[in-house]
Amino acid sequence: MRATKDFPVAGQTVEYVFAVIKNIGKGSATKVQFKARYNVRETTNPNYEFSVTRDANLAVLEADKGLAVIIHVGRSPSDGDGVELETVSLTCGNFYADALGEEPRTHTFTAANSTVQISGDCKMSPAKKD
Repeated sequence: MRATKDFPVAGQTVEYVFAVIKNIGKGSATKVQFKARYNVRETTNPNYEFSVTRDANLAVLEADKGLAVIIHVGRSPSDGDGVELETVSLTCGNFYADALGEEPRTHTFTAANSTVQISGDCKMSPAKKD
């Protein structure tokens, strides 16, 4: 991954936070739009708590393929640091719905309902930590 090539300086500990969107459906997802806001706590930063917003757009996301969006790079991680989901919206369609002229569906998830959420044909769950 390019992120791991760009960082860190030799001997420096760095933590990466990614959002990974994977199409677990049987067909391709179209008009994929990902918008997320995360709250970050970083004790080495003068702005101890701040929010980051990330957007990603993809015309087609094939079945069993994914998209990774970098959320945060912690260059000097410590025990008090962390990244928490505030809200995510995922908009996507499919070729059949597109042919019928239907609008893509938007699914919104928050920290309170992100454990496992099924809405229409969209499913979201947080990734397991290694």
